[in-house]
Amino acid sequence: MLQKIYDGVIVKSNQYLKDLGIPEIDVSTISQKKNISLGNLPSSTNKQLEEYISVFGGYLVYVKLQLADLTSRKGALDAIFDEALSRKVSELDRKYTSSGAKRVLREVLHGEAMESSEDLKKIKLQKIELEATISKLNGIKDAYDTAYFAVSRVVSLRTTGVISNDI
Repeated sequence: MLQKIYDGVIVKSNQYLKDLGIPEIDVSTISQKKNISLGNLPSSTNKQLEEYISVFGGYLVYVKLQLADLTSRKGALDAIFDEALSRKVSELDRKYTSSGAKRVLREVLHGEAMESSEDLKKIKLQKIELEATISKLNGIKDAYDTAYFAVSRVVSLRTTGVISNDI
């Protein structure tokens, strides 16, 4: 059931963005290189620098688009999980107090709620997987940022004549 709610939220979110009319960025033309070697940047030809800027810039845009999508999905999962967990904990708390039992610690109720709900377990696992993916993708984004700015710096130095561009 929680998965259905999540899927509905994502569909509505995507429709909202589509309705805004913001043009999508076409990333299908990004070079499909498996490995990109920077080699020695200062001695790269202008053609190589042009390719580096294009590839790093293109992949940087692509990675940022993927991060935005994954972050929004994680936000939806967080909200759904928190709400479902709160409801389950409240339900368990009512069950214990109505039976005359002593008040149970919130942490115990939380653990019991997680243990008794397959939906909560699935959503929690999805959250963990998304967090790991987002973390890894942020590292990749930082690497592309660094590579893009390193190439850009060499281009800037060439245009100011600090590094010879007659290579």
